[in-house]
Amino acid sequence: MLAEIESLFESNLSRVRNIVTLYDQATADGPGQAEVLWTDVLRGAVVLLHASLEDLLRSLAAWKLPTAEPNALESIPLEGGADPRRTRFSMPELAKHRGKTVDEVVSASIESYLERSSYGHPGEIKRLLEICGGDRSVVDSYSRWLGPMMERRHWIVHQVDRKRKAGPADQRTNPLQRRTVAIWIEQVEDLTRTILEQFR
Repeated sequence: MLAEIESLFESNLSRVRNIVTLYDQATADGPGQAEVLWTDVLRGAVVLLHASLEDLLRSLAAWKLPTAEPNALESIPLEGGADPRRTRFSMPELAKHRGKTVDEVVSASIESYLERSSYGHPGEIKRLLEICGGDRSVVDSYSRWLGPMMERRHWIVHQVDRKRKAGPADQRTNPLQRRTVAIWIEQVEDLTRTILEQFR
């Protein structure tokens, strides 16, 4: 399972790098207006980079949580419950799972929970590692870059990367440097290697 998770992440990371290569090709003639217009390509790379990290984390959780200690599952609601955020359930909600084994109910609940999960802050990654039986402290040395990348991805997705104070029409989005995106890619790749190494 670990090899499959690793392979999928590498494939996703290649897609991110391909986007950055498109940016490089488009701006090969030097800085200027074309570079400003093509910065949206870098924004796309940031969004896909974050999605690649989230996908790896969900895959890791899907692998580890079904056999985790019972207390590691306390934040996971029963699949098919009335409120997908509520971890306490009633007998009628449990009765919907008649005929299933406990393992099947646990796995279905974890799968349903992970479909809705997101990781927008380094602390959320630390919590996930902890319940999966990993060392949460490995995230600390990456937080300096990881936190800003996650915040920027959120701002891109939810605010189209618009500056908080609008300026002239061609300066209404936040600048984004290719070097910054390259560092974020490097940091995410390094972090994922460190995370996966714990589970070998």
